[in-house]
Amino acid sequence: MNILILFRDRSPCQNLAVHARKSLEAALDRFAPRIADVSLRVSDDNGPRGGVDQTCALAVRLVGGDDLHFRSIDSSPERCIHRLARRAAASLRRLVERRRQRTRR
Repeated sequence: MNILILFRDRSPCQNLAVHARKSLEAALDRFAPRIADVSLRVSDDNGPRGGVDQTCALAVRLVGGDDLHFRSIDSSPERCIHRLARRAAASLRRLVERRRQRTRR
């Protein structure tokens, strides 16, 4: 599973990139054979002024060609990333379960 982390409107932060990679790997590892690549974009809408303006967008491209897109806004990019990782894992779990039910019929 290839994970690409991009920073937009903020300076790149190595600690945040490591945190993001660990969170995404932990949440999506069981689905790794089904995932072609993952792209996370972290941006700060207001710049140094602060506030609830950290935006994270996650795109998961599946092996079959489908794409899943998620977006979250929070005051902390770490919370955004963690929330997106959980949402992506839940969506993939539902997708896998639906596909299993179709093949059983």
